[in-house]
Amino acid sequence: MARMKGNLLIVLPVALVAACGDQSPATPEAPDTELTEAVAEPIIEGVDDASYLAQAGGGDRFEIESSRAILAKTEDGAVKDFARKMVEAHTASTEKLKAAAAKANLNVTPPALTPEQDVTLKSIRSASAADATATYLQAQRKAHADALTLHRTYAEQGKTPALKTAAGEIAPVVEEHIQMLDKLPGA
Repeated sequence: MARMKGNLLIVLPVALVAACGDQSPATPEAPDTELTEAVAEPIIEGVDDASYLAQAGGGDRFEIESSRAILAKTEDGAVKDFARKMVEAHTASTEKLKAAAAKANLNVTPPALTPEQDVTLKSIRSASAADATATYLQAQRKAHADALTLHRTYAEQGKTPALKTAAGEIAPVVEEHIQMLDKLPGA
């Protein structure tokens, strides 16, 4: 069984830092803030390793890429401070999950953004500064609520001890991010 587990191909943000470096310009299009409502809805039908790591990795990648995008757009100091913290914190959670997966002998591949995350990211990149900030904050609120549910669920119901520990350590950090978001515009 342990040998079988080690052979699983699990999605995790192994190449997150490299993948996040892709700053290819988005196709110019009008921002569609209606689409930001659908960002990264977790699929918590099962809390198996693969679905947990795929969702956590994709969520971290979205948080990092959207935060880098808003840093290039907004002049709001509080939003910039928050975005910088998100890049740092979600890079750290990626590393924590990567280490936990390695400890559990799980093979991993880079994460992917969901179609909704991709649309929201393009919207942030193509919008005016004010619209991009509003879209970013709305997307961050949803993404963090989803992430909190995901990490808490895996910490309680997951099967792999190293991943359960990591999820339990990440959840309180996500709670702090939600509290930070509550102090920003549009709360």
